[in-house]
Amino acid sequence: MILSESPFVRHFGTNYIPSDAEVLDIRSLLSGPEDAVARLDAEIEEMELALTQLKERRETLMKPITAHRVLISPMRRTPDDILFEIFFSCLPVTHNALIDPAEAPLLLTRICRRWRAVAYSTPALWTSIHIPASHAQEHLWVSPDYLFGLGKAVEAWFQRSAHCPLSVSLVFPSLRETGTDVAAVAEQSEELLSQLSAVSRRLRHFTLSGTSARQLSYILATLGADPLPLLQSITVSCSYGDRVFSDRPAAMAVLELPTLKNISLRVTESTSPLAFSIQWQQLVRLKIDCAAFRTVQGLASWSFDTKAAIELLQRCPNLVWCHLRLFQIGRGDPEKGLALTPIHLPHIHELIWIGVSSMQWVKCLVAPKLRYFQVGTPGMRGPVVPAKATATATRLIVALNPKSITMSGFQTLLQCFTDVSELCLSGSVGYFDSSTRYLSQDLDDSFLTLTDILCPALTHLTVRSDTSSFSDRGVLRFIKARVSKGTPLREIQVQLWRKMEVDIMPELRPLICDGLQVTLQYPPLSMFDSRHGLRF
Repeated sequence: MILSESPFVRHFGTNYIPSDAEVLDIRSLLSGPEDAVARLDAEIEEMELALTQLKERRETLMKPITAHRVLISPMRRTPDDILFEIFFSCLPVTHNALIDPAEAPLLLTRICRRWRAVAYSTPALWTSIHIPASHAQEHLWVSPDYLFGLGKAVEAWFQRSAHCPLSVSLVFPSLRETGTDVAAVAEQSEELLSQLSAVSRRLRHFTLSGTSARQLSYILATLGADPLPLLQSITVSCSYGDRVFSDRPAAMAVLELPTLKNISLRVTESTSPLAFSIQWQQLVRLKIDCAAFRTVQGLASWSFDTKAAIELLQRCPNLVWCHLRLFQIGRGDPEKGLALTPIHLPHIHELIWIGVSSMQWVKCLVAPKLRYFQVGTPGMRGPVVPAKATATATRLIVALNPKSITMSGFQTLLQCFTDVSELCLSGSVGYFDSSTRYLSQDLDDSFLTLTDILCPALTHLTVRSDTSSFSDRGVLRFIKARVSKGTPLREIQVQLWRKMEVDIMPELRPLICDGLQVTLQYPPLSMFDSRHGLRF
């Protein structure tokens, strides 16, 4: 009997329990088919054995074939100059090269003898290096053996670079990271610094970071005593609140070099950066993220407010990129009574302003090439803006944190940047003194109306703020109004902190089919968790 015609088919998928007689019938029905399955298994086993034998024969033939193909592979015949271009493309572009056998250029020396010879004989591959003289794990002490091995690697690296200009980033340990063998560590540290001093004439880009201001100050003073004819870029970052430049004037010599074009400072000082003897007019890139050294009474010795930041910008007419972090002593409107004068930045492409502001100073900003302008730090819930690479010669991106700008300042900003094509708001609103009138109300439908009026060229809008209280209908009206403009809206992303009122996506479907990208995010529904509150 064919099993598909079995009288027991009607019981499949049920909890039916057959009787003893039916059990015998079922076993009788299965005997024939089970024998057929056994025969098929035997045939499959024979075929698998034959297939295994065929694979073994193929493998035997492929070994000499592969060996011969290797002899005629394109990489074997690639000229050294082409090989160099390939090697050069393997180097990191966002940071200096690492002393890591799994990363280029060291990785390239581990492939074959020819590659190693080409890599070692190409100085341009060894023109950048990151020197981690401090452990990433803070609980680990830096040992003399660690610094000795690092010094040998750095020495060999510098030798391979021949006479090429260098880009060096150095993370230096403080004495508190060295354990008990302070003298031995200090000796190895001096050896490492002597190697750096030996190549000072070739330094083009130098980044120095660490936790000890005294150590960093000493390193800068040591370098400043040597000729630095090629140095164009310097970055100094100290993690702890002590003075790097104020306590050792000799360290300031590095910042006074006439060749410097890029400066980035993240330090604590007893004097304002405005007092530094820097050749401001020749700077192309500038980042000031400094804090004031506080006295025994806890008072800051200086402030870097809107007035100081404006003065700094006016000193740097050739800036292309600028990042300023402001702080002020006391509360109040940072721009009250401020006499505004023109700020000419004809070359600047990107300006980041971290600090609370009413944005009145923007009225005096003359920046025809500005393509990215940010006010405030990114919010805690996602990036403040999409990739800044989207900014082009015809697009202007404005990114704001509502915490850092007044409502009148927001309106002033949009009135000054009527050509903004991408507007991004991200962040949360905190408490500020009421006299400053900082943005404390929610971003409601009136905000969308204001944006529609003041931003005729807007194509992208992103709102990631816990103050957004747009209604669903308000978002729908804004989208419909924008797509009918001469410059239609292309993408909108809104994060709402309430449940959905009305599902507007069906009405937007025709626009989405035409290319409009719409993302509306609502908080997830509360889910029952039977383990909530348990302690393990």
